Amino acid sequence: MIVIKADQVVFLGGEAMVPIITLPQAKVTHVKMSPCEKYVLTFSPFADVAFTVWNFHMVEIIRELPIADDENIDTYKWSHDGSFLAKKFKTEIRKEGSDEVKVKDGITVFELPSMQILQNRDGQKKSITIAGIKDWEWSPARNTLIYSCFFNQDEEDEDDYGDEEIKKSAAANTKPVMDPRVGFMNIPSRQIIGFKDFKSKSLRFVVHPTLDYVAIHNAYEKKGKALNSVELFDLTSGDNVPH
Repeated sequence: MIVIKADQVVFLGGEAMVPIITLPQAKVTHVKMSPCEKYVLTFSPFADVAFTVWNFHMVEIIRELPIADDENIDTYKWSHDGSFLAKKFKTEIRKEGSDEVKVKDGITVFELPSMQILQNRDGQKKSITIAGIKDWEWSPARNTLIYSCFFNQDEEDEDDYGDEEIKKSAAANTKPVMDPRVGFMNIPSRQIIGFKDFKSKSLRFVVHPTLDYVAIHNAYEKKGKALNSVELFDLTSGDNVPH
């Protein structure tokens, strides 16, 4: 049991539900423990620092993180084994001497226990740019990111995981026309192990109770009619996602 008090967060355990660990942090409103129970994320929206990642057993702060617009305790999500903590990001970049604003979005993945940003293939600590990302989740039983993209903007970046056709269209100064997509990316390798394009208005992830499958609920229109479909993906293979 977790008891949030004005100046601390108390964790109770045992048959008698006695205090076992106390985090000396004030103004906490929400707590999210890692699945491995080694780390804790606290959310304090009215404090100087909004997000704090703790080493739970040592009662030590690993890293403090600021809050951006519209962020809350659900912004950050633990991987199934607590090895990673991730969040979706969106950054607006204004070109010098121009009113043009470029939007860059994707997922930032932090490694535990260091809470450093995951390195890319060149050894650089960089977020994963995913053009047009809308929703995302961790796979429930493996360190794989599942994400949906709606391509409504041009993106180009050295770590961009949008489609090559988008980059070619952008280079040709034409507006890309791409169907919405669901992608699967292994972490920490950043390898895309599968994707599927949809004719879609919205896409929603539903995890099977066995944790071995994820269903994609697709809401779309055809000839003016609102329709729905469900497609099932197998999450038990390490190198691909059979569909």
